[in-house]
Amino acid sequence: MRLIQKTLLISTGLFVVVVIGLLVYFENNKEFEPTISIDDVEIRNEYLKLREFPYWTFVGEAKNNSSTTVDSLSFKIRAYDCPTDTVGPDCEIIGEEVVNTYVTIPEGQVRRFVDMVTFTDMPVPKNEFKWAYELINIGL
Repeated sequence: MRLIQKTLLISTGLFVVVVIGLLVYFENNKEFEPTISIDDVEIRNEYLKLREFPYWTFVGEAKNNSSTTVDSLSFKIRAYDCPTDTVGPDCEIIGEEVVNTYVTIPEGQVRRFVDMVTFTDMPVPKNEFKWAYELINIGL
């Protein structure tokens, strides 16, 4: 075997050993990645206020019941046209928006949040305007 071939073979072998060693090292030394459940954040005193149609302000308070700091909250907010006073199966969805609210909430603390909602192309309700929200994601 020539010197160049031996050098190339040894270099390739060393490279493979180093890559495998790094993979094993990083797999064994993964840091704990915190997770948080939707149930760990309590939303309260929330309301939706019309600014100037179709712009709305979504306001509320969020309590972080986890042991990890929260950096953002994502909500799905729906607007309904309802023939009754409550949101039910007879209501039509006339608007839907996902808003990402950037608010830092340390563990065990409460923070107020405010975000703008735009129900683009939402028709004027024929009956009662109702709305509902769902917390869909928590950013860490």
